[in-house]
Amino acid sequence: MRRAAGVGAATLLVAAAAVGVTATSLHDPATGRSSAPGQSASPAPVLASPAPAVLPAEPADARPTAAGVSAALRSLLAAPALGTRPGAVVVGPDGAVLLDRDGSRARTPASTAKLLTAAAVLSALPPSTRLATRVVADAPTASPSAAPASAAAAGPARIVLVGGGDATLQSGAGSWRPEYPAADTTAYARLDVLAQRTAAALRGRTVELAVDDSAFRGPQVNPGWEPGYVRSGVVAPVSALSVDEGRVQPGSDVRAADPALDAGRRFAALLRRAGVVVDGTVRRAAAPSAGDEVARVESPPLSDLAERMLTQSDNDLAEALAALVQARTGAATPGAAVVAALHAAGVPTAGARLLDGSGLARSDAVPPRTLAAVLALALRPDRPALRPLLTGLPVAGGTGTLAARYTSTPDRAGRGSVRAKTGTLTGVSTLAGAVETRDAGVVVFAVMADRVPAPGTLAARAALDRVATALARCGCR
Repeated sequence: MRRAAGVGAATLLVAAAAVGVTATSLHDPATGRSSAPGQSASPAPVLASPAPAVLPAEPADARPTAAGVSAALRSLLAAPALGTRPGAVVVGPDGAVLLDRDGSRARTPASTAKLLTAAAVLSALPPSTRLATRVVADAPTASPSAAPASAAAAGPARIVLVGGGDATLQSGAGSWRPEYPAADTTAYARLDVLAQRTAAALRGRTVELAVDDSAFRGPQVNPGWEPGYVRSGVVAPVSALSVDEGRVQPGSDVRAADPALDAGRRFAALLRRAGVVVDGTVRRAAAPSAGDEVARVESPPLSDLAERMLTQSDNDLAEALAALVQARTGAATPGAAVVAALHAAGVPTAGARLLDGSGLARSDAVPPRTLAAVLALALRPDRPALRPLLTGLPVAGGTGTLAARYTSTPDRAGRGSVRAKTGTLTGVSTLAGAVETRDAGVVVFAVMADRVPAPGTLAARAALDRVATALARCGCR
């Protein structure tokens, strides 16, 4: 996990004081667009103002109460813009439920489902895990370490490009998404670097190239997605091997029909540019367990990937992380794997049903209680692995999907104090996160409205911002 001073969001010292842990830091698709993935421990982007104030620990009698929260939110949750039966849960710094308005009924989460995906992957795998993209020689006799004379006699070396699920693999320097500061790009694995390392190891060998994306299983296009999602660039087909988020070229919204083969063809071109002769066409083949590793590149740690996925609401990264959980747990689908991992971690999952990891599937269903419970768990001192759920939350008026929100006069009090994951689909608007209240209390919350008339989706979003701002403005005692 990245040190507190190095994240791309504001420091939440209040939350640390409230739960008695070391100070941590906090860091949708409204359009359905995915954006850039995971960030490493390299220098973080500069946080746009406002930066939250550092507040002292609050005395016990300053903590918010159920009566105070109910009084602050009663009329706001009844706003017509939220449609019929919105659900809301607020949990205090001591874990006590301060408000539960129909919190057990599951609703469409949209991109707030990414909170569950982040919690699942950080519970199922060590947060320090890095995802490797490797080149493996197809057989010991074809190893590039063989003597040049014997290698020539053996014919072309057969090498396999093996995907490890790194959705942040980029083709080269400058190929990253424009929303990423340049300082971030050096931290990601690069296909051109892998080609250079491979060429150096091959020592002039002629090769045949295959790709192996078998680390993920199941359909590449989730059956719960709208038919046009891949075609319009909302998300790429899910693959353990992809480059530039499955885009046919950097910066394009057009996604490759087969990301693994596309990555293989681009790797072959990079090998040729590095002086390697590549025979034949790229094919799909399993890498042998007995083969020699020729070269590798690695992603940032999972903790950083989870942060970036939340901050930028990255659909491709979310799907890759859910597929990693599926590979670890053996569940039938990525969504089922996420729910199972959460249950094993002690999160109440009654009523939760996920088809995917990004929240794009309209059939996804999650109770507000589950979202709030995940965030409350991340604040506990005995769950440091989940801290990226907080550091990855966008900051109101500052970072990620909340950078352009909380700008109107009624919502300005939420700027820098609200940190939350957004969720937006047509007719669905959700928000879940953490808030520093006026008296230095810290609460986590989840508000979900999934019965909003289609023309009113943006109005519902504004209503949710007013709810979070009300929590920031009130002492709620």
